[in-house]
Amino acid sequence: MKYSKNKDVILLHSLFGSLSNWGNVIKNIEINYNVYTPTFPLFSTHFKRNSLQNLVQFLENYIQSNKIENPILIGNSLGGHVVLLYALAHPNLFDKLILAGSSGLYESNLQASFVRVRDYEYIKNKVEDVFETKNVVTKELVDDVFSAANTPTKALSII
Repeated sequence: MKYSKNKDVILLHSLFGSLSNWGNVIKNIEINYNVYTPTFPLFSTHFKRNSLQNLVQFLENYIQSNKIENPILIGNSLGGHVVLLYALAHPNLFDKLILAGSSGLYESNLQASFVRVRDYEYIKNKVEDVFETKNVVTKELVDDVFSAANTPTKALSII
């Protein structure tokens, strides 16, 4: 079914995701949809505390401040988890829900009994374990995860 251009789509990224993860999706859907790509304030010192409920509140505020009505919500990993919780809280405020590797369901993750944060190869292998399609794991993505894991304030936010 083809929607008119005035239909809104919100794309929500994963824990280590960014707008660039949605590049191909945006190219394919922006012709027919208004596309919104908020960035979770995961590492912002102004964001009071990272929790799923605070991220749902962030999404609620984003939708309200942008005057978005009944969007199609698409979430990847952490973004999918936030979308699921939003949908449970507001079952009549969205049109469709699309999940891609949503956390909160079955997932691979970076957990280990002892995470070797200073070991680049270890981090690279853990990031690769998360993706079925290995060619999406770029050096830039691994560098971002490695940097976050080795920056105390970011690591604390992730935990």
